Amino acid sequence: MNKLFERAEDLKGLPTTMSSLQVKSANPGAGNSSPVCKLSSMEDEILKKNSIINDKNFPQWPKELKEQFEFDKPFMDQDGGLELSMMQIENFDSWKRPSEIMKEPKMVAMISSAAIKQDVVTDCSFVASLCVSAAYQKRYDNKQLITRCIFPKNKYGHPYYNPSGKYIIKLIFNGAPRKVVIDDFLPLSRDGTLMCTFSTNKDELWPSIIEKAYLKLMGGYNFPGSNSGIDLYTLTGWIPEQIFIDHSFVNIFFFYLDKNPESEKKHALITIATGHLIDTKGLVPTHAYAVLDIREVNNLRLLLVKNPWSHKRWTGPFSHLDRVNWTSELMEILDYDIEKASNIDDGIFWIDFDSVCENFYSIHMNWNPERFDYIDTKHSTWPKNCRSQKDAINLAYNPQFCLEINNKSEQPSEVGLLLSKHITVTEEENEDFITLHVYNDTNGEKIYSARTPWKKGAYINSPHILVRFDAPTGITRYTIVVAQINQAKSLDFTLKCYSTSPVNLSEIPKKYQNVKDVYSDKPRVLLMLEGPKTFAMDVRMIWSNGKRIASLTAKDILMKSSGYRNGFCYCEKDDVKPSNVNFDVTTIPLEGAGMFKKIIQGEWIKGFNAMGYHDNYHLNPKMNTIPTHIKVFEKHPNNLFGREIANSGSYAYASFIQGVCTDDIALPSNDQGYIIIFSTWEKDIPGKFIAYVYSDRNITIEEIDHERS
Repeated sequence: MNKLFERAEDLKGLPTTMSSLQVKSANPGAGNSSPVCKLSSMEDEILKKNSIINDKNFPQWPKELKEQFEFDKPFMDQDGGLELSMMQIENFDSWKRPSEIMKEPKMVAMISSAAIKQDVVTDCSFVASLCVSAAYQKRYDNKQLITRCIFPKNKYGHPYYNPSGKYIIKLIFNGAPRKVVIDDFLPLSRDGTLMCTFSTNKDELWPSIIEKAYLKLMGGYNFPGSNSGIDLYTLTGWIPEQIFIDHSFVNIFFFYLDKNPESEKKHALITIATGHLIDTKGLVPTHAYAVLDIREVNNLRLLLVKNPWSHKRWTGPFSHLDRVNWTSELMEILDYDIEKASNIDDGIFWIDFDSVCENFYSIHMNWNPERFDYIDTKHSTWPKNCRSQKDAINLAYNPQFCLEINNKSEQPSEVGLLLSKHITVTEEENEDFITLHVYNDTNGEKIYSARTPWKKGAYINSPHILVRFDAPTGITRYTIVVAQINQAKSLDFTLKCYSTSPVNLSEIPKKYQNVKDVYSDKPRVLLMLEGPKTFAMDVRMIWSNGKRIASLTAKDILMKSSGYRNGFCYCEKDDVKPSNVNFDVTTIPLEGAGMFKKIIQGEWIKGFNAMGYHDNYHLNPKMNTIPTHIKVFEKHPNNLFGREIANSGSYAYASFIQGVCTDDIALPSNDQGYIIIFSTWEKDIPGKFIAYVYSDRNITIEEIDHERS
């Protein structure tokens, strides 16, 4: 690899004499995307509505940029100056243009991550993003990764310093590239230094200009902070992925080194972030760092890292203080001079991967979208609905998409799904925990009840969620479900699918309409039952001819749910014959809901017991029970039968196939116990029977000896 800090060719822009520029639009970071489909009216409305961000308008990037950049008087942004942070206010002197504080202002003098320095603005993740982008652009000087977002440009396509002070920065936000217009006023402190991110290269502007545009989008210099994955996607369009650090992620982290390391398409931009640290070892807690290089030497994995402050370094293994691990051979391979590093604190240091795992919290990897040949995009909305607050049970109200991959290769097709939440107000704490779930056994059809997905996304409060998987050879269809925890407000979002094979992404339409009508044909019917999560429920549609159903056979059931489910169940059927129907709604059998179940088996025998009640009632089968839940008589100490407690309908005998039952009753403790009587209406009808007794505590049941009774 090239040395990280090798001086590149001067990219200073050459001014143009045109007062306006016409620039053909290019999608930053896009690969060979699928044929562009015209936006639906709903999608167009979503993108237009979400152009208003922090009370300012950031329109979508036009197909051709026709903009005036030269003026008789210096340009001033009609939106006014950016709000300053508290630290800036304490030392603020004035807003100054570059021409007032620099001898020869230039947009780009020399792209170098080492020259970028964060000042008092709390945007370490953004500055780390500038650093890794600059390192990539310098290494591959044919790729304008970070500076291509700056306009105006000269005839060579390079951005240049505009004496009129107007710039337009192209940033990707809320589902589309957007136009951010700024002037070149920068905040100056009382000691005459810039109070924003700046370049230590003499008279160079690009870090300050890009930062100002980004912070205008975010609401001002009082930006509460972000993470580098979010920032890099906005700046470059490279696909963000957040990995919470663990040794098990070593293979993922070094993925792009293993597959064609010299191919730019396999590359990723990488930043790492600390959490709350006990032993800092020179690291800053809750801080973002740029990864400038990754090297593997004799199975030793090392990262070259930069602190955006441009000072304060790691002091652990392989730091400038380590005289044990650094060998002359290793220093020669990495072109590292430990003596020089000990004398100059520029915030850049080497660290081994084991130390990264022990001291850092997360990795943010932004993948080059050019690794994917096909891209499909959908913009949609998830309205606030009280019935969709939790998706642990019911997915019927969640936005769902059908994804079709046509993999003609013998190798698996790489697929990435990126869910991006639209944001119109910058929040200090994002309370929306969103994710994506992928189901591979649905043929791309809608899912109603929650079940274990094939690929389950993690719920995190980031505006970007990436789910990756491999699609096998052939045509495969998946159901993609957008999910969130405790939906508190409506959610507008963009879903992108990146694939190495042809892809088609479409939102699954709502099959059923809630209408009051009389159908003469055979309608398609969906029946959903919702209730408390503690209730396990089942629902059936039964042919009834308009009457109440007393008994039921299989042929009477038009459709039914797949079984008892907590909080939600459903059934659906095509071509339902018009008829009068009843809905049978039940909760789970009592034993499954925590009740104890006892089975009583008996037999009516001619000449041995009464069978019919008549004059031989006392000869019917009897069971002696000790505290129980469902009984008939209190057992009397002298006369056998005491007070009647419950019955199955005031001795109204029924011929229902399913038998008869009593209502639930609460029984007090009774030393004598209780008597259950089973009988038939007609006498001399022998036959076996079975009865079930449910109770909320364990009980004892025994048959009473007829001779004793």
